[in-house]
Amino acid sequence: MNSTPRDHLLEAFTRLFLDEHNDPDLEEVFSLLCQIFDPECHVSLLGDELDALAKSVTNKTPQGLIEVLFSSGLLVGDKLQYDHPHNSLPHKVLTSGRGLPITLCVIAILVSRRCGINLWGVGLPGHFVLGTNASDQTEYFDPFNGGLPLTQDQCLAIASMSGGLTGDADEILQPTTTRAVVIRTLNNLTQSYRRRSDMVGLQSVVALRLVVPELCRIDQKATFALLRELN
Repeated sequence: MNSTPRDHLLEAFTRLFLDEHNDPDLEEVFSLLCQIFDPECHVSLLGDELDALAKSVTNKTPQGLIEVLFSSGLLVGDKLQYDHPHNSLPHKVLTSGRGLPITLCVIAILVSRRCGINLWGVGLPGHFVLGTNASDQTEYFDPFNGGLPLTQDQCLAIASMSGGLTGDADEILQPTTTRAVVIRTLNNLTQSYRRRSDMVGLQSVVALRLVVPELCRIDQKATFALLRELN
């Protein structure tokens, strides 16, 4: 049986996630996700769009990037169709200008790398923000809310409201790995496709969940329940 382009994409994703000790490249993973969930997405599309955005950032500082991407209104949080599947895919977010907190942060991080700016994601319970070094302390920004600056205490308050204030501040505010970002994204897509009874999208999500060891081990029952839905 001949392999399809989608099969090759799934194989590439699998290779990146087989080793739990390997944290894959953020852009490589999300480029694959965009192509897996959107067959019309060309392999170079995401990178080309990020290149163009990076060129528009003339002030090569965290604040300069936040201003161009978020304070300007170029990219905003989608509060009307929050859980739409497109809000989890960076190339779709760059087209619509609206997305989820985690996807907006992914875009910012990928643009920041092109600009030589140090930004990272912070996966709070129920929300996702950006962190950056500022002299002797860490500053935080909320892309979903216009790039709003946040203090450490405000970030901890967000975590507390979601019932996730279970560790110390350093643990809660630590940079989020690519693996954790992808797992959260797959969880978002799972819920999104299930609510819409989108079996095609759900099939792709399940195929990816099955090759991420963390999800297979921790969430095995849920994944097999999804398989039963598909059958």
